[in-house]
Amino acid sequence: MEVSTLKKMIDDLCLCEEVKVEKTGLIIDGNALYYSLYYTSDPKLDQRCGGDYPGFKHEVCQFFKTLQDCEVNPYVILDGGSGPEKHERNVSSLKYKLKKAKTIAETEPDGTLPEAYNVLPPLVKDVFIEILREKGIEFKQCLGEADPEVVSEANQKQCAVLSIDKDFHIFDVHKGFLYLDNFEWKKEEDGKIPAKIYKRSKFCEHFKLDPALMPVFASIAGNDYSRLEDNGGFSKESSSPGVNSIKRLDGMLGFLSKVNLDDLNDLQKRERALSEALNHVGKKENQTFKLAIKKYVKPEKTSSKLPPWVCEKVERGELTSFTTSVVDQKTILLTALVEDFSQRSSYKAAYCIRQYFYGLLTGGEMCTEYGRDGEEIKDDRVPSILPSSDEQKQLKLQRLHKAPEGLRRRVFEQALQVQTSDLENIPDQLKLPVCVTVFWFKRLQHHSKPETVYCLHALLLWFVCEPDGPEDEFERRMKALKDEGVSNWQPRVAHAFSQWQCCMRQSLHLNQLLCSPLPEPQCARLYCGPVIHRLISIWRPVSASCQYSCSITSPRASSCLDPNFMDPQPHGLSHFPPGPHGPILIYLPNPAREAEEHHIKKDCQDLYIGETKQPLAKRMAQHRRATSSGQASAGHSFNDEDVQILDREECWFDGGVKKAIYMKKERPSLNQGGGLRVIWLDPNIVDQARPGYEFTPRAFTST
Repeated sequence: MEVSTLKKMIDDLCLCEEVKVEKTGLIIDGNALYYSLYYTSDPKLDQRCGGDYPGFKHEVCQFFKTLQDCEVNPYVILDGGSGPEKHERNVSSLKYKLKKAKTIAETEPDGTLPEAYNVLPPLVKDVFIEILREKGIEFKQCLGEADPEVVSEANQKQCAVLSIDKDFHIFDVHKGFLYLDNFEWKKEEDGKIPAKIYKRSKFCEHFKLDPALMPVFASIAGNDYSRLEDNGGFSKESSSPGVNSIKRLDGMLGFLSKVNLDDLNDLQKRERALSEALNHVGKKENQTFKLAIKKYVKPEKTSSKLPPWVCEKVERGELTSFTTSVVDQKTILLTALVEDFSQRSSYKAAYCIRQYFYGLLTGGEMCTEYGRDGEEIKDDRVPSILPSSDEQKQLKLQRLHKAPEGLRRRVFEQALQVQTSDLENIPDQLKLPVCVTVFWFKRLQHHSKPETVYCLHALLLWFVCEPDGPEDEFERRMKALKDEGVSNWQPRVAHAFSQWQCCMRQSLHLNQLLCSPLPEPQCARLYCGPVIHRLISIWRPVSASCQYSCSITSPRASSCLDPNFMDPQPHGLSHFPPGPHGPILIYLPNPAREAEEHHIKKDCQDLYIGETKQPLAKRMAQHRRATSSGQASAGHSFNDEDVQILDREECWFDGGVKKAIYMKKERPSLNQGGGLRVIWLDPNIVDQARPGYEFTPRAFTST
């Protein structure tokens, strides 16, 4: 049964009642909600550049704030894995989604897409669950299909259901079904949300249909499990003025309403109605329709081979529901991505990480992946990877959560080929993303392309941006980039970022399975496609063709900086004419200077993180001269012995990123601006600044 057809029939017959939603409980179909919020946002959220997670978070938070303002108490229930009976349909659906993804990738930004051509960015569900936890919204992630639990909770709590799923027209939801498209939460007024509610009883009353036959109607009209091919037989018997698809449904309902059900219980009614409907179009009875009917009448609770501790983590949203498909069916569907279809699937970049994920879940068994090969779906048998034999007993799935943290961390390090001991000075929220970025960049270098380094730098700039934090010049300019939009979509750039997101999601799920040996990052701030793609399209980095050493240092001194230090000109900064977004201030590397140093000066509560290309002793002497001559602010001083060297860096750009990370971590009170030496660069300005420069970064290192 096509949801659009049944919904159109219901709307045409005015079978829904207009209501104002307030002061009530509400059971929410979580998957339907995050799909709807992402696809129907205004302005529309990005799908072409890999997604806009900060924008999605804003939309979700606004939705739940509106519910709170109207005293609506939500309970969100999310789908888990699909059963084997839906496998064939899911593979067919994946093929259709690949077609949509390819169309989105090839459509110009100002082009028009066919209706309902949407592809969800890969981290949306993870971001959605993160928001539910942050906001204290009650929720549950099911091990299997969520529909039965949604109906059960709704009837137990005597609440309506909010969803877009066609099946809620069929289920007996006592308090009714609120269709998401008619739930006008952005038009809330006086603490009330305009909506339309559907009740099965009114539908059955209109068609004079016994409610017990609604599951029979669904099974022959067509759902995820069955569909009766009637060759137009039912539509010919309909008197409805609608199109053939509506005539077909109307004819079926008319036929079922005339079946003699006298002296039969509900089970017998369904058996007789199904038998007569099949006979009417010359079809034989089979188990497919009976199983489809059973899904609405007595849905079985999903059972799983997962250990109890894993089930609990899945239900709390602390572990991906992909685990059920891997453990129970040894299969996984790799969802469609907007990427460069002329290249191999982006999922190949995270292949090794998934092998470790499968190994921990299956104990070393093969797993079948269904994913893109060119423009087709291909199933691949993937060998899993197990840790060394002396560690396997401790890492069996049944007791994995009890394994020593150091051992679980080592497995994560092996999968991503990194050393987490190198992350000591990285903020907790960036530890996992930095590991993923090292892993991803190392693989990009195997097939290096000109845009590879630009992609890395754009990601690092976004990492140190805090959209929800205190706004400074850097954050303001990054937001301005997002508002401009992306006019020059580059397939290879999109593909590189798609690979990064695949690595990020799989690493996130592996970390969850290993009970978080690394701190969980805030998924909502990991990636913003429009900003990152815009950075690539306008940015030609200042060259660091000259190699020099850069150190980050931390002097503890209570000195406000002398004016010479605040003034950019004496210290290697140059002003250039304003670009399209206002004045642009950039550092230029000076080949005559041997080192660049970043340092902190503090004795009191004030803090400064600085940088210099000069020897540190010479730079400190300049500070002392400035202080003794009265140029520094009164009441502040510093000592050379309190200076702490934080870091050194050969590459000018990487040094700037490191400094920015330290500044975001320490939040020094005396630094001005956003703390990045490069905010963005206008190509014309760069050419004026240093003609002929070419950007040549050093290799990104990992273990």
